This record gives sequence, C-alpha cells and structure tokens, in this order.
Amino acid sequence: MTGLPIRESTLDAADTGVAPALNLVAKGMHGRRKLGREAFIYTLGMLLSRGASLIMLPIYTRMLTPADYGVLQLLDMTCDVAAIVVSAGCTAGVMRFYFKSQIESERRAVLGSAATLQIVLNLVGAILLVAFASPIWQHVLHGAQSKELVYLAAANFALGAISVVPLIYMQIEKRAFLFSATSVARLLLQLSGNILFLVVLHKGPLGILLSSFIVNLLVGVCTVAWMIRRVGLVVSKRALIDLRRFGLPYQLATVGTFVVSFGDRLFLNKYGGLASVGLYGLAYQFGFILDQVGIAPFVRAWTPRRFEFSHDAKPARDAKNAQGFLYLNVVAFTAAVAIAAFVHPVLRILAHKDYWGAADIVPIILAAYVVQAWVAVVEFGIDQSEKTKYANYGVWASVAAVLLLYTVLIPPFGGYGAAWATLFAFLVRLLFHWHFSQRLYPMAYGWSPALRLSAYAVAVSLAAKYLRPDSLGAEIGMGLAMLGVFIGLVWSTILHADDRRAIANFASDRTRAIATRLVTA
Repeated sequence: MTGLPIRESTLDAADTGVAPALNLVAKGMHGRRKLGREAFIYTLGMLLSRGASLIMLPIYTRMLTPADYGVLQLLDMTCDVAAIVVSAGCTAGVMRFYFKSQIESERRAVLGSAATLQIVLNLVGAILLVAFASPIWQHVLHGAQSKELVYLAAANFALGAISVVPLIYMQIEKRAFLFSATSVARLLLQLSGNILFLVVLHKGPLGILLSSFIVNLLVGVCTVAWMIRRVGLVVSKRALIDLRRFGLPYQLATVGTFVVSFGDRLFLNKYGGLASVGLYGLAYQFGFILDQVGIAPFVRAWTPRRFEFSHDAKPARDAKNAQGFLYLNVVAFTAAVAIAAFVHPVLRILAHKDYWGAADIVPIILAAYVVQAWVAVVEFGIDQSEKTKYANYGVWASVAAVLLLYTVLIPPFGGYGAAWATLFAFLVRLLFHWHFSQRLYPMAYGWSPALRLSAYAVAVSLAAKYLRPDSLGAEIGMGLAMLGVFIGLVWSTILHADDRRAIANFASDRTRAIATRLVTA
C-alpha cells in the first residue's frame, strides 16, 4: 500500500502539503461535530434495530430450526442472483451525478430516473423468480417447505426496490434522524409481524416472508411519496444513460461479489447440509451487526461529504479524507472488539446450545467486514473518476482466490474455512482497488493507525477466545476488561489531542445537560 503515512495519531503530512490543510480541519470544529452528530443518530437507529433483533433471537432460535434458517439464507441468495441479473449497480452513481451537477432540475432528474430504473428492473427480476419458482424450489431449496416461499420472496424483491432511492436521498440531504426513524419503524413493523406469524400463527419461514411483504409495501409507499412530494418524479434519458453507464461495470462485478459473499453457503450446503448453512448464517448476523452499527452509520454520514469536498484543493481534500478514515476505523474496530468480546456470552444467554459454536467463527467474519469497509472507502477514487470498469479487476481476482480457498478449506474446516476464505478474498480485492483508485484519483488515507488498531483488535479477540472462563459472569467480566484495555489503547495511542479534547468536551457538555434536566425535574 502506498498511502501517505500518519503523523502520530493523524497524518504525517509535513512533506506533502497536507499539514496546513489539516490545521484548518482541526479548527473546523463545527463540521466535525455535525459529522459526529449525524453518525451518532445513524448509529442510534441501528442500535435500536439490532437491539430489538437480539431480543427476538430466543424466539427465532426456538421457533425456527437451523434448517429453517438455511432455507431463508438460500432464498436471500436466490434474490441476490436475481439482482445480479437485472438491477445490481443501477443506483451506484446516484450521489456521484447528484453532486456533480449544480442545477436543481438535473439533480431531480437523477433521483427520479434512479428510482424509476430500480423499481422497473426489480419488477422484471420478480417476474423471472416467479417464472422459475418450480426449479428454484426443487434444486435450491431441495423441496423444503413449499413453492409459496419463492413467490413471496419474489414479491419482496419487487417491493424492496421502492424505498432504495428515497433512503439515498435522505442521506444526501443529511436527514439522519428521518433515515433512522424510517429504519426503526421498518424494524418494529417487521418484528410485530414476525411475532404474529411465528408465535401466534406458527407459520415458520413463510411467516417471516409474509411479514416482510407487508413491511416492504408500507415503507416503500411512504418513503417514495415523501421523495416525490419534495422533488417530484422527473425521468431524464441522459440521467438514465449516465446511471446505467456508471452502474453496468458494478453489475458485472456483483457477480463476483456474490460468489465471494454467498458461494460459501453452497459449499457448506454440499459438505455440511442445511444445518451447517444455518449455523454459519447466524455467525454472519454478527457481521451484519458490525456493518450496520459500527460501519454503515458513519459511512452514511461521511459519503455525501466526500463528494462535496472532492471539489476542494488536493491538500484540504486529503486532510479531510484521512481524518474521516481515521474516525471510521476507530468506530469500526471498537464495535468489532465489543462484538468479539461478548458474542459467546450473548449466545449463551439468548440462544439454544446448538448455536453456541457460531461464536468462534464470528471474529473472522468481523475482520472480513472491516476489510470490506476499507474496499468500499478506497473505491471512492474509482467512482469519482467515473471509470467504474476498474472495479471489476479486484472483484474477479478475489473470486479466483476465494474459489480455490473454498475448495481447500471448507471440506475439512466447515464454517471456519468459509470465513477465512472470505477474509483473504476481501484482502485481495482491497489491494487491487487501492492500486487502481490511487492511479485514477489519488487521495491520502493514512494507514498506520488502521494497522495498529488491527493489531490491538486481534490481540483482544484471541484473549477473549482462548482465556474464556467457564462461568458466564466471569466471561462477561473478562469481556468488559478486554474492551476497556482496547479503548484505553485507542485513546492514548490513536486519537489526536484535538480529538481527545473534543470527546471530553462533548461528554462534559452532555453530562451537565442531563444533570441540569434532572435537577430541574
């Protein structure tokens, strides 16, 4: 990697022209606080969503068998295949073309064209799923349950497209609260439906899909109505062409991404059966938690800003980018360490004993998600240059690596082999994306703190696994201690003095505000 090295805890920019801009960034406290506030709101929404899902875990693991989990995983995979065929990548260029234009009518055309394109293409995909329902049921699900599962999955595939662009527009508008409120409302509706169909009506996997159908319809209609009310529904031929030109290489790349992300399920299904797929799928849920709580909230707040400051002079742009990358890694690794430290006691409390083995696979999956986040971050240079064909090179290199590793690692090691194969494949993709991104649109990132955070996280995760006490209380206590050690290392060796001061001031202000309210009450 050839990124500019970092100065102690931020940037070593003395010889790059970045230092003066970094001083300006440090003074821009208001912008940093706004970014932090939006990321916090996104995180809070995700925490509420994930917390509610964890509360439901005992119900899911008792009302659904591992084989039921496997059926749902395979249906998700089938819908991903449909997306690859018809619609993947069609909204990838929305932010790029929205911020590229300074004319309001053109920006509205980008939104309207993207929404129309997504909905129409997903409708075509749903029709294909219905047409091939019988072979999907027989050969993918092995005749489990009934064909109605495929029909409902097809309906959800079509309805899920309705809210995609409105949610992107909320991020563009920096409407973090509205985005999070929408996500939480979606989850509450989903959980209510799941309880009704699983606990009361005993519908099994069919009930999960019925609940999703109702929620996708309600949320889709409400969000698209909100967007149309604000910007109308303008469809432009030029915008459609730009979006497809930008997104088509990503659609092709999604074929490879699918192999890397879900090919392990096919190998596990062959060598271990549906129960093995279900156990691995549960472990992957904790990776989704990291993505949705520790990575995606910050990225949602940061990405529109990256497109905005792409017009700045390179020194200022590099300083802002490196600072944002540092914050992303601090948040992502802290969340990953917290999950790794507590996943085993959480499963002991919430899940049946048959599921506890998933905990040992989770740290590897967490590492893969962090590397995947790095891939998405450095991919910005490819997007900004609009030469998205270069994204394919890294994807297909990772496909070649992962297929070899699946063949070698999954038969003897099962879920462990699948997780390691995925991690190595993402590392291969990162190297390719970094190379082409820096060639097309060079930006400073500063990798030294990220690599030190990686070392800290690995040490804590290994300690949590191999020093695991037998007592549940002792295990929770050790998890707290390990997390505390990690946070202490981040505070003292990663964060810059300005960052520590800002965090301390924020905590002090919040504490005084809460104390004042309590006294007043």
